[in-house]
Amino acid sequence: RRRGLDAPGRGAAIPGVSLARATVTSMLGAAPSVAFTGIDAFAIGGESADQRRDAIETRYELLGDATTLGRSTLEAFDSVDLVQSVDTTTSVVYPGGSLAGALKVAAALIKGDIGIKVITVDIGGWDHHSNQPARMDDVGGDLAASLAAFWEDLGPCQGSTTTLCMTEFGRRIDENGANGTDHGHGGLMIALGGGLAGGRVLLKDGVWPGLAPGDRYNGEDLQATTDFRDVFAEILANHMGSSVGELTAVFPDFTVDAANFPGLYA
Repeated sequence: RRRGLDAPGRGAAIPGVSLARATVTSMLGAAPSVAFTGIDAFAIGGESADQRRDAIETRYELLGDATTLGRSTLEAFDSVDLVQSVDTTTSVVYPGGSLAGALKVAAALIKGDIGIKVITVDIGGWDHHSNQPARMDDVGGDLAASLAAFWEDLGPCQGSTTTLCMTEFGRRIDENGANGTDHGHGGLMIALGGGLAGGRVLLKDGVWPGLAPGDRYNGEDLQATTDFRDVFAEILANHMGSSVGELTAVFPDFTVDAANFPGLYA
């Protein structure tokens, strides 16, 4: 994600946002990005905030663009102003919970059209080593309802937004002794957005790898048939307009080949 961002100058758009207390690992690097849990939280707080900002900004304007510190400080204030300009009002009713709250912020940022390219949201609570059936009902229902509200809230921005959900790791096929599953190999990704040919389950060459013991990875896990980088590459190419050649820098030590794209836009 981070390598797909362009570095802006002062007053330009914020290319990347982590809706978290700190920038997520995938957004670390030279490309500018910011992290905050909510639009109201991304501000200079406390008493006399305006006076404190004026004093800091005046001091660093003397340094100007000639130094990294001066430039970075002034760009930080520009970022605050951009985010604070976003209208957060919506008529859409979101479910409760942290995921829905983060997606509500994401929808406001997208509709605000302040130039953000990538927004990341982390979802916890999926590491089900025990009592998996009941826990999956909770988190699965929350994900579905939160995504539905987010999609409705996007409105006219649906066509220009792509949402990709992915797991950090898969789960084992066989149940463990605690009515759960342990860490496994193959996982899944869910894509939602304008231009996608939805309502399908995409498989490499259209072939399901199978769950029989002889079909499993190491005899235990679902086989991984699609490299997650091919999914990201197809979205970057079709949604963000990157050429296959340009994607070489985004995915080092990996050969990007359009023939390996899963066919999200077919």
